[in-house]
Amino acid sequence: MRSAYLYICVTPGTAAPSRHGRLPAAKTIRGLGIGTLLVVTAVAVGGVLAGSPARTAPASPDKQLLLQAATAPAARVQALIRRGAHVNAQDRFGVTPLMQAVIGNNPAAVRTLIAAGANLHLRDLRGDTALDLARQLGRRQIVKILADARQ
Repeated sequence: MRSAYLYICVTPGTAAPSRHGRLPAAKTIRGLGIGTLLVVTAVAVGGVLAGSPARTAPASPDKQLLLQAATAPAARVQALIRRGAHVNAQDRFGVTPLMQAVIGNNPAAVRTLIAAGANLHLRDLRGDTALDLARQLGRRQIVKILADARQ
């Protein structure tokens, strides 16, 4: 067994970053001021830091769709939409599942999202649409799919 040190800075209302992961936001340490630097010794067992796994709530269907649209097969995208994921959901940067599918070069997901009613005119915070991104990234097949869908 070997020891590793985690450097954790206490921040308000967020999970605190460390070198080996994140301290779950649910775990609070009373009596420490904001900005206090903690040095915690953790024991690595088989290359994994020992300790209780982080307990986090499952991601919403919208978040799952945003995360998976770049790589998921069309059937998975359809399943997420059936579970209630919004095809026009946007992350904090304004990126939609359609844009994620473009970035991931996933034409099957692009077709599925368009068929489910994805808005082709939504823009991210930089002002780009999914078609703009496809052109910038040289995704010729997806440019054709998006251009045909606009007509």
